[in-house]
Amino acid sequence: MIPPTDPRLTAYALGEMSEEERQAFEAELMQSDDAQRTVAELSSAATWLKSELAKEPSPKLEPAHREAIERAAKSPEAKSGATAPPRVAPVVPLRPSFARRAAYALAPLAVAAAALGVYVITSDKARRSEQAAISHADGEAAPVASARAMAENSRYGVPGPAATATARTYATGAVDALDMPQMMYDQAGRASPKEPGDAQPMASASSPSSVRALAARPAPAPPPENPFVETTKDTKSTFSIDVDTASYSLVRRLLDSGQLPNPNLVRIEEMVNYFTYSYPEPNDEAFGVYTDATAAPWASGHRLVRVGLKGRTIQMDKRPASNLVFLIDASGSMDSPDKIELVKKGFEMLVEQLDERDSVSIVVYAGAAGLVLPPTRGNEKKTILAALDKLKAGGSTNGGQGIQLAYETAKKAFVAGGSNRVILASDGDYNVGVTNHADLVKLIEEKAKSGVFLTVLGFGLGNLKDATMEQLADKGNGSYAYIDSLAEARKVLVDQAAGTLNTIAKDVKIQISFDPKTVQSFRLIGYENRVLAHRDFEDDTKDAGEIGAGHTVTALYEIVPKEAVSGSVHLADIALRYKQPDGATSRLVSSSVVDTGGAFADASTDFRFAASVAGFGMLLRKSPNKGGLTYAKVVGFAGDATGDDPDGHRRELVKLVSKASLLVE
Repeated sequence: MIPPTDPRLTAYALGEMSEEERQAFEAELMQSDDAQRTVAELSSAATWLKSELAKEPSPKLEPAHREAIERAAKSPEAKSGATAPPRVAPVVPLRPSFARRAAYALAPLAVAAAALGVYVITSDKARRSEQAAISHADGEAAPVASARAMAENSRYGVPGPAATATARTYATGAVDALDMPQMMYDQAGRASPKEPGDAQPMASASSPSSVRALAARPAPAPPPENPFVETTKDTKSTFSIDVDTASYSLVRRLLDSGQLPNPNLVRIEEMVNYFTYSYPEPNDEAFGVYTDATAAPWASGHRLVRVGLKGRTIQMDKRPASNLVFLIDASGSMDSPDKIELVKKGFEMLVEQLDERDSVSIVVYAGAAGLVLPPTRGNEKKTILAALDKLKAGGSTNGGQGIQLAYETAKKAFVAGGSNRVILASDGDYNVGVTNHADLVKLIEEKAKSGVFLTVLGFGLGNLKDATMEQLADKGNGSYAYIDSLAEARKVLVDQAAGTLNTIAKDVKIQISFDPKTVQSFRLIGYENRVLAHRDFEDDTKDAGEIGAGHTVTALYEIVPKEAVSGSVHLADIALRYKQPDGATSRLVSSSVVDTGGAFADASTDFRFAASVAGFGMLLRKSPNKGGLTYAKVVGFAGDATGDDPDGHRRELVKLVSKASLLVE
């Protein structure tokens, strides 16, 4: 455990360590999420501030100023030291927006000083001046940053009401960084809009400008929530599975930074599926199908149905050979510690999992695409890591050209019966070559027919193109994850490496037929952009989602029964179709849903936790179907359902709900 007072954090962030010291410290850093976040904040703020200072014009002395200084220097008083030279008016005024943004960037550095026992005392007069400088010309409330959130950005510190009040009075005197658990952006705790004229952020996601840019960015409204469907009109629900998890990571990062997420970033199925559930290991099929039902905790009389899938587990040493192409966005928009540097660290972790059966190629793209590393055996780690280490970001972004070259490289090294995959790491900000959203998606659809799968990893916040990244993964027979820390990189690329690399079933579709005798109406919670036409269920030419080895997928339905459930009641029949990874014809799996009328409190820990996550998503989306749900209730439901939580992910969710409750009006 690295304490926040450890001076090595600042030394590492500012590049003041020797190579030997850096390597030794990184080994410790890998074990501490909080320390990783602190380093990212410090490094990002220092880099951004340096770039901003470089933009300031060099001061120039006007003739009048020069004459005044020379006269003062030659005066008898100056020569005798009796008086100081007269004060001269400022030569070059500071750009108004810079003063405010510099205050943001300096917060982590000030916190580092506080963590080492240095305290900043600000007088009431100075404080008023600072607040005036930070406030926006159009009357925007001055953002107030929590020192701890800026320094540690801890996922696990949950502020209470007193902490909120403290966070709102940052920079009001002697500040102890470790007493500041939450970051707020205005006096009422609301998310502030992006400032006009902000430069493209170089800082990490917790930099206020980049966080607010994403949280408040004008964006299309989220797809309308799936409505209740009366069984007198339609008894079927058809959709594609989804193993993406990016939405939860994005929501977490925004909340950790004191911002409520835009509803368009909240995809409930991705939040639910971020977590692993204890479904039994399947027997003969590629995956097992499991169902149960309980009371809906937010609507009296309604029932909740859970449909769970569990992919067959494959141990890393038993997996097939992998042909991997790392497709890395090395454009200028990736030039920040939470982007290109985190990309390199994440891929380094993945390389350590590979062996002589595997091959790795590296394609980078900026204004043009290039092959940095031809197919290289996975046990030649020094060669692969050296190629990664040399990568630098800069230039425009020709994503289309990079995609073309990556798939061509994957095809040349194609492994029959193995895992052939392009892993795209980017913020999705494509600005040259094929830049049209629809054209990029069409390009990926064409390449997916080659038998090469796609994994999309999103990085950064300020200009992250979340919708683009999600669609590319969807059309590329793959999944989309958002990487906001070394810990998340480890989760996706190490802990879940077998599932990330190995697809065990593709084009997985589910069709549920509800019993009109027992069900009055139903609605699918989430999966709005995965809904399929009923006729597409048996059409093997229609694309659908993939499931990787060991992955779990959960779907929830809210049911309005025709009458109170008593005893065992048949609610629905389930049909599921999937193809083998290299197959063209689907297989059919069937199951059913029986409700025994149990209370929510008697449901399994996994079921109650999944329902809590869904409820959290509904609150963030301001769902009209949230019923009597509140943040406090979700905290209670989820807190009682953390169960066996070795990685702390479920406890983290509970604390994120508490943070969100402090940011709502």
